[in-house]
Amino acid sequence: IGSGGSMFTGSVSSPSIFTNEVTVNNTLIGAYHFTDALSAAITISKFSLGNIDYNSTILEEVARGFHFTTDMLTISPSIQFKFRESTPGSSRKLFLNGFFGIGGEYIKFNPTSSYDGVIYDLQPLGTGGQFIDSANSPYLLTTTGLVFSGRINMYFNKKYALSFLLSYHRTFTDYLDDVGADFYPDPDKLFQKAAPNGAAAVFFSNPTSAYITPGRLRSSPSNPTDSYISFNILLTKLWFIKPLLIFSNFIFLSSDCFTISTSGNSGI
Repeated sequence: IGSGGSMFTGSVSSPSIFTNEVTVNNTLIGAYHFTDALSAAITISKFSLGNIDYNSTILEEVARGFHFTTDMLTISPSIQFKFRESTPGSSRKLFLNGFFGIGGEYIKFNPTSSYDGVIYDLQPLGTGGQFIDSANSPYLLTTTGLVFSGRINMYFNKKYALSFLLSYHRTFTDYLDDVGADFYPDPDKLFQKAAPNGAAAVFFSNPTSAYITPGRLRSSPSNPTDSYISFNILLTKLWFIKPLLIFSNFIFLSSDCFTISTSGNSGI
C-alpha cells in the first residue's frame, strides 16, 4: 500500500513542471520474474488528471484560459530489466535493486469541466468544432500509448519490499484535455450545433472570450500528443518463490517469483 500522484504534461500544462497540478492515482501492479534480471509486469490504474492554463508560465496560454479534469483508466503491460543491485553482506540489513521498464498502455479517458456550476462531458460538445463540419468527427475516448518507468526496491526480508516508482506516459492522442490542434470554431455555429448546451460549448471553446484571428489553432501542432508523469511509493509482497539464493545471512529472490504491488495515491 502506498501513496503518490500523477501530473499532466500535455497541451494544458506549464513548461515549468512544478507549477502543474498533482492529482489522485490508484494503482495495482502484478509482476512475474523470468530471471533475476528480467520480469514482465501488468499495471492497472484508475485516477484523474487535471490542469488549468492559469498555472502556465506562458502568457499566451494564461490568456486562453482552458481548464479540465479527465477520468483515466489504464492497463499497461511492460517488460522490466534490472540495472543495479547492491551486494548483500553480513552487515547489510537492506537489499536494494533497480529496474528500468518499457511497455504499452491502453487508456480510457473522459475530459470534463465546469460551467455555471454544472460539470459537462467535453467530447459531446465538440468544443474544437468537430460537429460543425460534416467532414470532421469527434475524437475517441480510448487511445494507446508508451510507458517508460524506473523502480527502486528495498527488500526488508524475503517477502516484503518498499518500492519507489517513477513513470513517464506518452499517449497517442491530443485530447486527454479536450484541447487539440483544431481551429477555433465560429461561436454562432457552435452554439447551434451544441444545443441545448450551446452556451457551455461556446464557453469551453474559448473560456476567456479572447479575440481570435482567423485560422488560429487552440493548441500548437508541434506537440500533437499528450503525456503525463506518475510517481508512487509501493509496498510489494512476493508470493511464489522459486528458487532462493542465499548470500551470508541475507535471503533474496533470484527468479520465478510473482509480485503484487498496490498503491492508493493522494494528491500532493
